[in-house]
Amino acid sequence: MRISIKDVALRANVSRGTVSHVLNGNVEARIAPETQERVRKAATELGYIPNQMAKSLFRGKTQLIGVLMTGIENPFFTELLGASETAIAEAGYRRLVDASIPYIAKARPEILSVWPVDGILMHAAIGRVSEGVLGAPVSHVPVVYLDSPVDAHRDTVQFDLRPGMAAAADHLLSRGHRLIGIVSPYDPFDLFMKQRHQALNAAAQELGARIVSLKLDENSRRGALNLGLRIAAMPSSERPTALLCHNDHLAIGVYHGVRRAGLRVPEEIAIVGVDGIEEADCLDKPLSTIKTPVEELCRIAVTMLRERIEGAVDCPPRHRTVASVFQPKGTT
Repeated sequence: MRISIKDVALRANVSRGTVSHVLNGNVEARIAPETQERVRKAATELGYIPNQMAKSLFRGKTQLIGVLMTGIENPFFTELLGASETAIAEAGYRRLVDASIPYIAKARPEILSVWPVDGILMHAAIGRVSEGVLGAPVSHVPVVYLDSPVDAHRDTVQFDLRPGMAAAADHLLSRGHRLIGIVSPYDPFDLFMKQRHQALNAAAQELGARIVSLKLDENSRRGALNLGLRIAAMPSSERPTALLCHNDHLAIGVYHGVRRAGLRVPEEIAIVGVDGIEEADCLDKPLSTIKTPVEELCRIAVTMLRERIEGAVDCPPRHRTVASVFQPKGTT
């Protein structure tokens, strides 16, 4: 049988209201310390477990933060989810994840009106449908965009790829690379993809090198592997000597493709990824990468979201950046 507040009140010889005030941390109730101790002891002895729904009704908050993202087949998003869970828990909230709501909500935006969250973290990879997702039904819910270009209406936290890209460009230049291939699944309607594509091109152009765009048949590890095979089959005079890849997920696929075809990495072709996922260190030649610190990104985003939820700030949208860092390793 579930232990109730009434049971705790009887054991502690106090009213149910007193139990509620003590267990919910209501300091304004001014309950004597010895009474508080008696209530907590009774709750522990009885094994009382708070009813989260009742607490939500009492506080007007669910203590839930929703996380919306897609593309979780990419290990980067798995690591981002893990970092978000840690940051959300440290802030005293619980996490609710959905990778399908963005596309469901595009057709049925009212679905989010019943999503029981106090705030939302949304990754920019779903930027193409974000306006449909975050329409009128949730206009009252605070939102922070993760790794997103600046949005005029919402708080954002994004990776600044420029420091890492500039360092990677200098690194490649110092090794004599003058023909750089850009591996990117460019989609002009995807804000996240567009931002990275532009950063990759800008970094390569600053080298003073010749740039060639390399098209993926599909935005997947298999598609990247097939591209690696095609790159290896190019005449050596036309083949890039270094590759800047949209992310580590694709860089790993390209790495396996060129290696399978017999090219030596980095002697015949260098490869640089973006993100710094754990898997990239598990290659026989660890991947040189531009590290994007997901833990710091999530801590900042959750702090900003919590301030909105709890009314600690009332200001125009804020925009923060987290600097990337180039990590040269075995593939350059």
